[in-house]
Amino acid sequence: MFHLAFRKYFSPTGLFVFYQLIPFFIQTLLFTSIIYSLGESINMHSLIIILAEIIIFFQISSLYKDAKNPESHHSTISQTTLISSPIKIGIMRSICLSILLFSFFPPLIFLGYIGFIFSFFFFYYYFINTYIFIPEAVSDKTLHLLSLKPHSFIWKIAYLLIFQIMFPGFILISQGTSFIHIGFFIIGICMFFTYIFWIKKSISQVYTHIEHILHGHFRDHIAVHSFDEIGKLQVSVNEVKKAMHEKKYMKNLFGKMVGTEVRDYVLSGHKKLGGAMIDTSVLFSDIRGFTSLSEKFSPQEMVLLLNGHFECMNQCIHKHHGMIDKFIGDAIMVLFGAPLPQKNHAESSVLVAIDMMQQLNGVNEALAKINLPPINIGIGIHSGPVLAGNIGSHDRMEYTVIGDTVNQASRIEGLCKKYPYEIIISEDTYNQLTHSKDKAVFLDETFVKGKSETIKIYGVKYK
Repeated sequence: MFHLAFRKYFSPTGLFVFYQLIPFFIQTLLFTSIIYSLGESINMHSLIIILAEIIIFFQISSLYKDAKNPESHHSTISQTTLISSPIKIGIMRSICLSILLFSFFPPLIFLGYIGFIFSFFFFYYYFINTYIFIPEAVSDKTLHLLSLKPHSFIWKIAYLLIFQIMFPGFILISQGTSFIHIGFFIIGICMFFTYIFWIKKSISQVYTHIEHILHGHFRDHIAVHSFDEIGKLQVSVNEVKKAMHEKKYMKNLFGKMVGTEVRDYVLSGHKKLGGAMIDTSVLFSDIRGFTSLSEKFSPQEMVLLLNGHFECMNQCIHKHHGMIDKFIGDAIMVLFGAPLPQKNHAESSVLVAIDMMQQLNGVNEALAKINLPPINIGIGIHSGPVLAGNIGSHDRMEYTVIGDTVNQASRIEGLCKKYPYEIIISEDTYNQLTHSKDKAVFLDETFVKGKSETIKIYGVKYK
């Protein structure tokens, strides 16, 4: 009898609404007075019941068609149906209850139509659903329908006592009927308010957990103690929280595997192979003498060394809005200006390089505590156009950048072995600097592998 709706807009404004409690009472009294005033004979009463039954049939057909639309998926319905269905259900049930009220007055008519009423209740409780809407998905604004019906015999009796005995009780008392009828009426009222209190408590608990979902808390679950409509709703909310918790966990894990920038880039709809030319700065960092170090220490010790180094460097990179494209053995490839555009990407890349060198002392102090040797790194930076996008095959791809800019940045990093500077940048990067330009000094005009012409390189001071 209660129509609960959870508006499927995943926002703080999404909340449940009790549908047609007061309108249901008013409609019932209205239809009762109309039927009773029009019907002065058994024939007229029969005619009114037949007309009401026809109206009910069309209302049921309309609701059944809306709820079982073959074009919809997962029993979804539109907003229009959400708005109109409660009205249809309210009118239909008010007519039904009015017929029952009317049938209580002339005892002979009540006995004569008891077969009709019995068959009507069977049809009523098995074909007229209670509709409850829950926020099942967050990727769109579709309203997901959960159709529930009273399935327990005890709850059917409770519905009868609450609604089909409570309302006749008002009229029976007004006509001075026996204490037996009054007793039934009092029982109906007690069960009504008990049921209302139980529903309010259960719905408040569900609403609290819906609030948890809206605020991103998915761990706690509702304790389900019944298998009725409220119990089904509680189970559904628990399933939603479990699904959302798994989705959040997978999203966080995905961000750790590919980087939060690439994760957000892919989840925003960039899922196809291909890319676009963009202007970026590419930084390469490499541990000096790593091959000889790996020969002296066990693989477990080298993993500790690399993880400690990468953890510290990662903090420096994120501080200046860089994105780690990949770890290549002991080397790090970092992008600035991809996948999101960045105005001063050259400046950011040089600031990251300076920060990395300044933090290296802390890394070496931590390595010394676990009896590992200190490390030295070299950093090379080049700025220019790259092809950025999803590269690979349809079933295995990764976001990366390719082009001459990437190759030249790697070659410049290799020059750190020849010059007394740990940070070397290209002329293209130097020309785009603003605040850090005074920290760069001209080093040489030299050849790099794969280039037929010389390039100018600059060393960057960080102390």
